[in-house]
Amino acid sequence: MARATITRSTASLASVELATQAANSADDMQFQNNGSQLLYVDNGSGSAVNVTIPMAADKYGRTGQKVIAVPAGEQRFIGPFDPELYNQAGYVLVDFSVSADILVGVLSLQS
Repeated sequence: MARATITRSTASLASVELATQAANSADDMQFQNNGSQLLYVDNGSGSAVNVTIPMAADKYGRTGQKVIAVPAGEQRFIGPFDPELYNQAGYVLVDFSVSADILVGVLSLQS
């Protein structure tokens, strides 16, 4: 299946209301990235969730991943994401170890 795309909210001087949606660990997720995005994870579950962000192959063909544990009942902003390291066809890919009671959003610091 295709990855679900996370809706992006753009910050401004007039403030921003961050749009969130349920995490999808079955299909995994993605968001468009120009290097000024932050991923928001709100873990409303009773256990930690691992957020895994695969890295794009660098100029030497190396790949890897960044794993961030978000403890139960806590929230995290993750990023920003350097496009050279994280973009895969213009998107940052995001995988969740679980998705029950997890909300996600993307905050763009620039349009």
